[in-house]
Amino acid sequence: MNREILLIGVNFMSTRLSWIVALLAGALAYSAPATAERLPAGLDILEPVMASGSNGFSHLLLRYDRQIGKGGLVRADQYAWSRDWTQIQSYLGRGGRTFILFYARGRGEALVYRLKPNGFELEKRIHAYKGWRKTWDLIVPYRSCILFYSRREGIGSFYRLADDGKVGAHVSFSKKWSKTWTSIQPVYHKSAAHLLFYDRGRGRGLIHRLKGDCKLGRKTYDSSGWRKTWRTITPAVSSTGFVSAAKQIIIFYDAGRGEGEVYRFDLRKGRLGKRIERRSGWRKTWDEINYLSGDNGRKRVHFYDRETGAVNVYRLNADGTFGKRLE
Repeated sequence: MNREILLIGVNFMSTRLSWIVALLAGALAYSAPATAERLPAGLDILEPVMASGSNGFSHLLLRYDRQIGKGGLVRADQYAWSRDWTQIQSYLGRGGRTFILFYARGRGEALVYRLKPNGFELEKRIHAYKGWRKTWDLIVPYRSCILFYSRREGIGSFYRLADDGKVGAHVSFSKKWSKTWTSIQPVYHKSAAHLLFYDRGRGRGLIHRLKGDCKLGRKTYDSSGWRKTWRTITPAVSSTGFVSAAKQIIIFYDAGRGEGEVYRFDLRKGRLGKRIERRSGWRKTWDEINYLSGDNGRKRVHFYDRETGAVNVYRLNADGTFGKRLE
């Protein structure tokens, strides 16, 4: 199977996902069956992207294969992308416009593109950056802010995001951060914003409140009793925050045990709440678990196996637990 990068619209107007795969070899297109049991294997990045639609915001899936350096957008021509992007992040700007930041750690360079209003095509390059640090391991956009984290140097650096999508003014810089954070996730809603830090080696989970001026606030949660085997931690958060009070949840996946757990998140206290569901018997090879929302209000959790290209999609129930698998 040819490998490719695609930006794919997820259509939630039916109970099935319809994947459109553009062939890299030419202008022909192939529409995969609605059951969508496979994606291209070997995708390095699978990034949910919020875009405006006729009924509000819905998610797209951006796919990137570093090996072949190819890009593609549904309903658009194929694009040749650089082969050395190490991170691709999306965020919303002024008027709900969607922007995508591409970062190449080896070159210390980045590009920012804006999506067209239709949500399926790159409209224009907003800015090109050179001279960035070559050590950023995690780039975390949230609301009108963006965090850069260097594991090797123990650096956390916050910037504002300008309305036009550019990385704006520098806000704060610290060289005293732990050098062992595995992941940093934004967790927020209209009323409050937090960052959830996870250290797999130490089994530690830490939550800090975020100030409105893009600075790290007080610590609200710190536990060293977490599993050391969580492969992915997925807040059910879109670019605009938690979708509802009932779905302020975080999904944890343990690949070694083939288990998943769903926890509530207490926005007021900034703490992990009670566990509302534990699932066993999951595939042990999921590499990506992403939360997707549709402009018709339907919520999905998307699982991807990088080696085989296998996909599972589950519906989220109103209480935040897993519903039926969509076929």
